[in-house]
Amino acid sequence: MIGKRHLAEITEIRDNILYAVNDRGWELQHWDQGVLDTYEWSLGTRDHSPITHRPSTGHPSPTDLAREDDAAYEELRFGADPHRQTYANGVQHATMWLRGQTDSQPWSLWIRS
Repeated sequence: MIGKRHLAEITEIRDNILYAVNDRGWELQHWDQGVLDTYEWSLGTRDHSPITHRPSTGHPSPTDLAREDDAAYEELRFGADPHRQTYANGVQHATMWLRGQTDSQPWSLWIRS
């Protein structure tokens, strides 16, 4: 489990994002990239967290998820770069879903043909 979500569930969604990009030509926007980076970080396939850039040492703990969620919120409130704020919004939605604070998973799954 990562937060309140099963590893397989997160992997399936991350793989679906990669399918949309690699197989279907979807171009990730800043928000989408924040979601993807958060899922990759949670799976331990990213070498640092998306907002705080803390080195990754495997799967994030509940405290790590909360810290990243808080940092994304601060970026949304006080950040000067609108692209960075949009990215942070994606990160925050993904961390909230991982933590079980919402049941709305932020990526719309693509149907594979």
